[in-house]
Amino acid sequence: FGEAGNVELEMQQVYSTFVRMHGEEKAMNLLDDMIRHKDDWAPTTVHDHLQKAPSSEEGGSLPRFKKPLPYAWEGYDAHQKELAEVRAFRSDLGVPTYFGSNAWVISPEKSASGRAMLYGGPMMGFRTPSICNEIHVVAPGLNAGGMSFPGLPGIMIGFNENIAWTTTSGVGDLVDVFVLTLNDEGQYLYKDEWHDFIKIDMSIPVRGEETESYTVYRSLHGPLVGKPNLKRKRAYTLRFSFWKQEWRTIDALMNFNLARNLKEFEAAIPNIVTSHNFFAADKEGNIGFWYCGLHPKRQKDHDPRFPQPGDGSMDWEGILPPSEWPQEVNPERGFFANWNNKPAREWNPTGFGKVFWGKKIIDDLEGKEKLTFDEFEAIAYRTAYHDFLADYFKSYLLEAAEGVEDKEIKEVVRLLKEWDHMDREGDPRPEIMERWVETIARKIFSKDIPGIFLRSKDVYKVLVSPLLYIFEGKEPSVRLKSDFLQGRNLKELSLEALREVLKPGLEKLAWKAPMMNFGKKIGKIPSKKGRGTYQMTAELLPEGPRVRTLAAPGQSEKPSSPHYSDQAEMFRDWKYKPFLWSREKMK
Repeated sequence: FGEAGNVELEMQQVYSTFVRMHGEEKAMNLLDDMIRHKDDWAPTTVHDHLQKAPSSEEGGSLPRFKKPLPYAWEGYDAHQKELAEVRAFRSDLGVPTYFGSNAWVISPEKSASGRAMLYGGPMMGFRTPSICNEIHVVAPGLNAGGMSFPGLPGIMIGFNENIAWTTTSGVGDLVDVFVLTLNDEGQYLYKDEWHDFIKIDMSIPVRGEETESYTVYRSLHGPLVGKPNLKRKRAYTLRFSFWKQEWRTIDALMNFNLARNLKEFEAAIPNIVTSHNFFAADKEGNIGFWYCGLHPKRQKDHDPRFPQPGDGSMDWEGILPPSEWPQEVNPERGFFANWNNKPAREWNPTGFGKVFWGKKIIDDLEGKEKLTFDEFEAIAYRTAYHDFLADYFKSYLLEAAEGVEDKEIKEVVRLLKEWDHMDREGDPRPEIMERWVETIARKIFSKDIPGIFLRSKDVYKVLVSPLLYIFEGKEPSVRLKSDFLQGRNLKELSLEALREVLKPGLEKLAWKAPMMNFGKKIGKIPSKKGRGTYQMTAELLPEGPRVRTLAAPGQSEKPSSPHYSDQAEMFRDWKYKPFLWSREKMK
């Protein structure tokens, strides 16, 4: 949780495939269009992406990096095999295999009660028992409640008598892949000298079986990933910016539990060494956001998309001090909105674009001058069931279909014009929208990008913003370097894609709510994934916080307990329970 980065070998594979298909120049242009180093239109947590006219330079003002290293295949396959084994093992154990999360905070000026409010929705999937424990800790000087993990001291997302806080994954780049050159003796080259790997022999006792033994090999950059290629004299190693400092994050969390106001909360922030966005609100009406983590200072010609030479020539130049992290306290607009998006305009992690899946959070916070507690809490439902693709692409679909004398297409036009972009059981519009965007993306990009990549959800996710820039025409938000249309008519392609989507018949395109599987005893419950594994809404009142939470399916791991699944129905109906944090209210 908070370990972000380490995608260089995947990017190298994509780039190498493009080189074989198109040559080096076009390959780099394609990758620059997909993974833009800087995109001024990407929505930011500090909401500064529209403060000045964004640039529309090619590729989002991509700087000139060194040419990528021409190898990585021998490390990629072994690395992916290891990752697949780890993910499968974690899944079997019921440990989360992905981390998302959303959060929003408003100041007293945006609140109907005149009090600050905070919502936290950490996303780690759903299972029985839940990965989350809802707990209440009372000790001299401490009275805190909220969510924790088994074995973690204190509250990770929660509140005390004075303050409430939450976190989302920051998706910052804190892990780099370095390429090592080996000699015949198995040493690696660093700063013109050959070094031995540190060998650490490990043993794991296994119940009922023989002890498993293996060896970990470490370089100055970190542990080896995959297996060394002795024939090509190369190996790959991972460098973590926060290695051996993880304990500092736990220390910060404990201090959050004890904080009496936003200033004391902020004082603990520099100890968050992993990649997290943190948000807080106190009963005095202060709200704050901090983009945390030990962010490496990389050299100017370091391309974060690719592995770097491990010979010392591309070493980090230090760690960015916390004072330079993106952060803000008490913004004039009166809110923060985050769903793992870009923190600030001038922060340049790769991959963010104009299309933002959390657009509804921002729209709801901007759209109302004052929000009640119930309205603030209900943003979670509205944003989960909101079809954000329709916000960006529906007008282009209507433009292509308008005036077509086809009975079914005419009906689609009528339905789309009346649609509020919310997903509802039995409604064909969400299915039409999603399938059309996927189909038109495949038609436009398939001439340049192989199908194996277009079928990947990760690749599709980064292509939706370039797709929008193509639809924007002669004055796009970002000018792409590649001519993906290659003379084809965009409206004709769009109509062709719509006809393809409608082939099964309009009546067979009814949207069905996805099901969350909580196991045999509880079964499947209809719900979108875009909601927190734990959900908490807090209003910071003078007498103490008003808090409502949901920790589905229940608190107990024992199937015979009444608390094993007593929150399952609330989960289904998007209802919450009050968190009774004072002994007087518990009586």
